[in-house]
Amino acid sequence: MPAKLPNDVPLTSTFPDAVPDAASFPLATATEDRGVQDCAAASQVPQFDNCLAQVRLGIASGLYVALRSKHAPTAAHSLRVALFCSSWSYQLKLHDNQRDVLEVAALLHDLGKIGVPDHLLSKPGPLTADEADMVRKYRQYGINILSACCCNSEITESVRLAANRYDGGTTDNPGPFGTDLPLAARMIAIVDAYDSMIHEQVYRRPMSQERAVAELFSHAGSQFDPHLVEEFSRLQLLGQIESYQNVVRRWLHDLNPTESQHYWGAGPVPQLQSIANESESLFHDKMLDNTLHGVIYVDTGHKIIRWNAAAERITGIQGTTVANTLWDIDSFRFWGEDRKRITRDLCPVQRAIESKCQTLQRVVVRRVDRDINLDLHAFPVVDERGMCQGAAVLLRDATSETSLEQTVHDLHIQAARDPLTKAANRAEFDRVLANQVKRFQESATASSLIICDIDHFKSVNDTYGHPAGDSVLIGFSDLLHSICRPEDLVARYGGEEFAVVCPDCDIAAATLRAERIRAEIAAVHFTELGSRRITVSLGVTQVQNGDSPETVVRRADRALYQAKEFGRNRVIQLGSADDEPSPEGTPELGSWLSWISGMPSGNAVLERRLLAQVPIDLAVEKLRGFVADHSADIVSVSENHLVLSVDSRHVPLQRRNSDRATTMILEIQLESVTPDETGSTAGLQTRMHVSIRSKRSRDRRAEITIERAQQLLRSLKAYLMAHEEATS
Repeated sequence: MPAKLPNDVPLTSTFPDAVPDAASFPLATATEDRGVQDCAAASQVPQFDNCLAQVRLGIASGLYVALRSKHAPTAAHSLRVALFCSSWSYQLKLHDNQRDVLEVAALLHDLGKIGVPDHLLSKPGPLTADEADMVRKYRQYGINILSACCCNSEITESVRLAANRYDGGTTDNPGPFGTDLPLAARMIAIVDAYDSMIHEQVYRRPMSQERAVAELFSHAGSQFDPHLVEEFSRLQLLGQIESYQNVVRRWLHDLNPTESQHYWGAGPVPQLQSIANESESLFHDKMLDNTLHGVIYVDTGHKIIRWNAAAERITGIQGTTVANTLWDIDSFRFWGEDRKRITRDLCPVQRAIESKCQTLQRVVVRRVDRDINLDLHAFPVVDERGMCQGAAVLLRDATSETSLEQTVHDLHIQAARDPLTKAANRAEFDRVLANQVKRFQESATASSLIICDIDHFKSVNDTYGHPAGDSVLIGFSDLLHSICRPEDLVARYGGEEFAVVCPDCDIAAATLRAERIRAEIAAVHFTELGSRRITVSLGVTQVQNGDSPETVVRRADRALYQAKEFGRNRVIQLGSADDEPSPEGTPELGSWLSWISGMPSGNAVLERRLLAQVPIDLAVEKLRGFVADHSADIVSVSENHLVLSVDSRHVPLQRRNSDRATTMILEIQLESVTPDETGSTAGLQTRMHVSIRSKRSRDRRAEITIERAQQLLRSLKAYLMAHEEATS
């Protein structure tokens, strides 16, 4: 049965009456090559295109329709190439089987552009290297499609090898070259290039026919078969009207549509291009399906080509719903760790593709049921030529890690907190106080310590029971936390004693804070005690020169003891950080070599004369505090003369546990000084001659010995609030 045109008018054997007149095609002109123009004109009428494709391809004409739906200019180009090739094959007097293969292959040679992103096919400017590499893959896409439905391997091979260079140069398709290439492939290559040059493209203007033929000749022998280029150019010079009529007659009249069906059917399993063989691909697929981490593949067009089972489980999004869709970090509900949306320009996948650099980012996927913390690792996939093929995305569930971090934090809180009062425990107090003492030694940053003791707490337990006593402890801890700053450390020092470490706080501010604690706790009525109130005694001190954590605690404890001795429910402060700078010429720590020139007489490491602005009896009281806090032993004592022995373990200068302890000997001679002697307007003062030496007369660790002597001197000056007196 003869084929019909779209208007259902039966074709007769008289071709000119059946085919639309050339004048009806808008591009027909009298000055152009009629054969070329008629072929071009036919492609301007979609109904005519469909009719030709249906007759030529039979049941596979849907492939052409799909291509035209994807990109109409490409489909029109393919039809023109097929008509040109058919005309050429008529001139070459090829066998009917050869013409069939040539025509079908030419009509479908660009079929793979169905798989190329639209924005690349329509891009007006030049393609980047990565984009051009992606477009070149269209031939493989076409082979994959044809392999699934075409039973004729000659057609498939002609399409596959049409891009191969005649001289065997660099090509994406390894295979034969020269005359070993199929004739159809060599002819399609020439006509494909020629038609592309003489028609306008989105990225350039068309060439003249003469210029296009010249371009073919310039690449003859390298890209194209030189003999066929010569034949094709001669064909163009002769004109193709009669041959074109024969082509249309053959396609629309002589061909029986049922005869075109034998090319199509269930073809062999398509051999998709892969980086591994079939066995490796199977292992690869199984690994992706069973890995615990989500794996997503995104091509350079941002199209998702893989979304494994773990990605489905982690995100709650089925792979079938996102396959072949565009990657959009916002629509997939990936947000930043700060619970804010990630802008597209900061999308790690986009950045990996554009920069060809790996990106690692903690994100949150906002699922309907819950939020999940993820580590999103995006890395570019680059081939051996350095071309980016897309990005691979690895999603690692970081919920357990986040939970572990929280667990570690919680465990630290538990390990550092008193279980009853939730205040810091003794170990945490020791750690923080040691850090503050070290900080003061390094930068002279003020830090203070408050020690609190609940007055008569034993009677609370004896009268109201331990549960009531526990409630009082908890209430007092809560009050301390409410009064103190967030940076202060409130610790349960032991029993009913609490300590507050106050960073960046001098003794005056700490004393005011202690007084507020005393006043507020005295105003609280405890229901557990029958609305009775309690009082507390507080000792306050400040970290000062020469201090160790132990001396700071002892001094604050002495202040607390005095508060209790003086009647309880009061605040006593001891110590001061006021310290005069060393007079010019006094050696600094670590500079003992420069100090040797001023070495004191005898075996003394350090000799100084101090002046305290207090009478001698008060100076003696302050010396008692120094002795107590440094655990010093009194070697001898006589009128206004004192010799002390201080173990270096009570001086904060041991650098390593392996450092051997050194015992220092302090000799202090006191004398009362009147204002007339010093020229001061103050009352009676006390002058002290201080000599410090090592107990071992031949201690070779001179540098460490000098440092410890200077540290003791600074501590003594702080306790006595004394300054060095210049010698005449």
